[in-house]
Amino acid sequence: MSATGIIEQTTSQRPLITFALLAYNQQDYIREAIEGAFAQTYAPLQIVLSDDGSRDNTFHVMQEMAANYRGSHQILLNRNEPNRGIVGNVNRVMELAQGELVVVAAGDDISLPERTELTYQSWQNSHRRALSIYSKPLPFSKHGPVSWTFQARPQTHCLGYQLDNGWVSVFGACHAWHRSLFEFFGPLPDTLGEEEKSIAFRAALLGEVLFEDRAMVRYRVHEGNTSSIFGFCYGGDKLMAEKSLRERQNFLQRVHSFKLDILTAHQKSLLNRVEAIDSLQRLERCRRNREALWQLDSASMRERLRGAGALLANGNDAHLAFPEALRLLLRVCFPRFSRYMRSSAFGRATWLAFKRNAQRLARPPKLQEGLITRPT
Repeated sequence: MSATGIIEQTTSQRPLITFALLAYNQQDYIREAIEGAFAQTYAPLQIVLSDDGSRDNTFHVMQEMAANYRGSHQILLNRNEPNRGIVGNVNRVMELAQGELVVVAAGDDISLPERTELTYQSWQNSHRRALSIYSKPLPFSKHGPVSWTFQARPQTHCLGYQLDNGWVSVFGACHAWHRSLFEFFGPLPDTLGEEEKSIAFRAALLGEVLFEDRAMVRYRVHEGNTSSIFGFCYGGDKLMAEKSLRERQNFLQRVHSFKLDILTAHQKSLLNRVEAIDSLQRLERCRRNREALWQLDSASMRERLRGAGALLANGNDAHLAFPEALRLLLRVCFPRFSRYMRSSAFGRATWLAFKRNAQRLARPPKLQEGLITRPT
């Protein structure tokens, strides 16, 4: 058999993967993003270019580049009318996706050519247990070098941590997932403001969440980023307040989404009645604790310290690991100090050193799965 025949046979044995490029009003960046999609080395590959009703020339660029493409990948063009939002766009892509894995990219970022191939290898190496896979971003900006490195936190991946904190470390711009997460649970609630954490929660229920410690995406940092990571770089107190409000709304919507998925898991016999009730109770306790912290925002400094200290003292009931609770305390009691810690290189280094020392003195965080077990 010729070398060409061997390559064709190997390719035919691999599953189809969908590379989905989601965009909205990103005419200045979309061409580079599409070039990154077309350059993917994995085959067989379906590329879905999905525009969420852009008011600029984003979709026209998509149409032009799709019409001129002469490669071997399958190209599918989609335009939402009217605009459906980030989560609505994801749900629409999942209706169109035919691949077993779905690799998602934003219209302002640039995926490296080997991104899909490396994601497929990570999935294979996990014995196909990893249903949510994300990688390390490579940030860049027109303003110059970006002195920031993404810090993955694999301890947040387990189901128990997500139930007790309503949160998981996953970077949406570098995310990929298995189609079974939507086949089993259905579309995401359109009320969600972000998709990645709810998808990772589903993955923790059905399989695993995996971080790949390799840069696969050039993540563009600019004023229009939907991520809150760089939100303090381009605005003052007003932008800080807006992002704080959005984070609160996202948290409440996310916890509600988690609860809906728990109910679905129980209805489909993934969780028994005791496991489902325990999971719902932990999520509700998480929501109450977070709202208690939010109520301290308008309190006096003395009341803030007293209230946040009470939550720290009741860590077992609050299900907050010591460093997590301390970070929340700083953000509630000293918002300007917290802003400085997140926006300056010296502040971040100081916080990391302080956290390492605090972890030596603190009990290990509770990361057990609790009553949750999965059928074999």
